[in-house]
Amino acid sequence: MGRKKQIDTSMYFCPHTDCYNYGKVGPDNQIVGAGRYGKANTQLLRCKVCGRTFSARRGTSLFGLKASEETFYDVIACLAEGNGIRATARIKGVDSGRMVGHRLQARRSHLSLLDGQSAF
Repeated sequence: MGRKKQIDTSMYFCPHTDCYNYGKVGPDNQIVGAGRYGKANTQLLRCKVCGRTFSARRGTSLFGLKASEETFYDVIACLAEGNGIRATARIKGVDSGRMVGHRLQARRSHLSLLDGQSAF
C-alpha cells in the first residue's frame, strides 16, 4: 500500500457561514480532500470542523459548468477580444444561449471580486 495522496488545501476555506472554520485560509484551515466527482474529475473537499463537503470550484466561474474548462476559457478569450456572443458561439461550435451563461457567470465572479465580496 502506497503513501496517501495529499493536496494543498491552504487556499480553500469552508463556504458554510455557520461553521467556525468559515473564511479561514492558510495551513491551519481544517480542509481536507474528500475524493473527486463528475466527468471533469473535480476535487471534492471536506471541512473537518463541520463535516460538510463542497466542490473546489465553489465560488468560481467554473462552478456548475457543463462545458469543459478549455471551452469556457476559449469562449472568455473570444469575448475579451471583442467578438459578439453569436460570433463566438459560431467560432466555438456551441449554443449561443450557453454563451450568455458563460459570460454572465464570468462577469458575476469578476464583479464580486472587484467589490471584495465572495462569489458564493
